[in-house]
Amino acid sequence: MLINPANSMLGEEEQYEIADVAASVPACIKEKPLGLRTLRRMARQAREEGVKTLLGAALELERASALVPRPEVTDEMREQLTDTNPPLPAVLVVFAENDLVEAEFENEAQAWGEASSEPNLILPLSTFDPESIRSAFHTLAVVCRTLTAASRLIDLMPGNEKWVTESEEGHASASDNRS
Repeated sequence: MLINPANSMLGEEEQYEIADVAASVPACIKEKPLGLRTLRRMARQAREEGVKTLLGAALELERASALVPRPEVTDEMREQLTDTNPPLPAVLVVFAENDLVEAEFENEAQAWGEASSEPNLILPLSTFDPESIRSAFHTLAVVCRTLTAASRLIDLMPGNEKWVTESEEGHASASDNRS
């Protein structure tokens, strides 16, 4: 339990129960991630086709995400966004159905309708500068390619079969490449 200190000074102790979300995170997620060199070596040495496909998809995600640097948000842009509320998560990782992560997300989501969300990706562009517009659309294309690669990798991961929809089965025959 967490006691709201502002109310405890007034003698009105409000108590909040905070879920131990960190305890829901599997130990393997907390380990140091593999380096790119190690991942490439593993992909070359993999013998099982399903493992090769999975490692290849991870490498494609790395390639796609590295095509452009994330656009810099200037101080002026940050200042314009200071009146907005905190951003919604771009991705929610749930490690098991109905786990504490999902429960906490559902709990927090109840109040999100009351606030506008801050964008996760800001693409600065000047409508008077054709190069700025080209650069913004190129970055957007890379974001789409990265999301496609991430979606394919998620589809390939063992245990995710029931989450793959019919329209996603075309991700390079993702459902056929599972081990």
